[in-house]
Amino acid sequence: MKQVNDFFNAFPSAHHAAYCQECNTVTIGSSCPGCDLPLPSYEPTAPDHRRFYFATSWDKPTGNLVGVELTTPCSTGRIVANIDPQHTGVNFFDRGTTAIEAAMQATDDQIESLLDLGRGEPLTLVTTRPDPDSLGAMAVIAMRAVGYVEYSRETVAAISAADAHDRGKWAPGKVVAPTSANPWPGGGGIEATRFTAMLGALCANRSLPLETRVMLVGAWLARPTAFDYRPTGTYVKWYDLVEVTRRALIESLEARETVVKTQDGVAVVKSPHIGAMAIGYSQAPVVIACNPGFEGRGWSGLKYTIAQYGPGYVNVRGVADKLNELEPGWGGADTICGSPQDRPSQLTAEKVLSIVLSSTPLTSPGTLGF
Repeated sequence: MKQVNDFFNAFPSAHHAAYCQECNTVTIGSSCPGCDLPLPSYEPTAPDHRRFYFATSWDKPTGNLVGVELTTPCSTGRIVANIDPQHTGVNFFDRGTTAIEAAMQATDDQIESLLDLGRGEPLTLVTTRPDPDSLGAMAVIAMRAVGYVEYSRETVAAISAADAHDRGKWAPGKVVAPTSANPWPGGGGIEATRFTAMLGALCANRSLPLETRVMLVGAWLARPTAFDYRPTGTYVKWYDLVEVTRRALIESLEARETVVKTQDGVAVVKSPHIGAMAIGYSQAPVVIACNPGFEGRGWSGLKYTIAQYGPGYVNVRGVADKLNELEPGWGGADTICGSPQDRPSQLTAEKVLSIVLSSTPLTSPGTLGF
């Protein structure tokens, strides 16, 4: 059986992360914080054409670029492919409903065809949205490029399902809002469980190089027991962080600082905290999450996310198209869309609600009074 460290051979630079077999964990640094044993510094041994660089579209990468959920222009390099079945509908692998699912379901020949686009040099995998789906897809591609295939299909499926926002038919009581007694009831996207929320926090952490984040997500995917395992080593930081942010959400909800209003099957949740989707789905099958203090890349302000529990409740793509006419930059997929990623939204919650309601069977105007 290949070891997790074999997967690290797909990374061109000296590695920031290493796997401690004694503690069964991945950590960053020269020694394991669990057992204090020294850890080796890995140099890549895979051929150039089987290794990758990793970047966001804001990093202005050069060379041959493969988008993984690349939804904004990237004019500094040569884009040779994109793997984005959800947002742009362009998918080099021609299978899967999410990026990580596409990477897992790709045939061996498709992986080889992707590697051939590098013309003998490492490709750069680039994304607009560093989240568990995109970085997980990068990790799976890197694993498969060096022949490592023993990643957890269960974990991949959980990330894909959470990212796709497709849970079937909604019913009252099917989703429960988080409480102090039950902080992780599930049912609301990547932040629904503490493990997917942990990966989400890790992926969003800009203090770590993107390469390191991909390594850590990939090493987590290599765990066969991802959902019944208390994280150790490097992961503890993000595990503890999501516990803190979940408590803040619950306290905000109990103090009525997080506000929920519903109309005609649509819940509008105004909250500065992560986890608004789970709260919204406890009230309605369609959710508009408004975060007035969202921290973007180089900006902060109002951010909207619109999602439906499963297909058929609202024409999400149609909503995104209408909102894009009012405010260029909106985009999304069949079940989820969002406001521009490079600046705050200037639209009111009432206006967004009216557009959503016009794309559902009920068309009464929205009045929120936030």
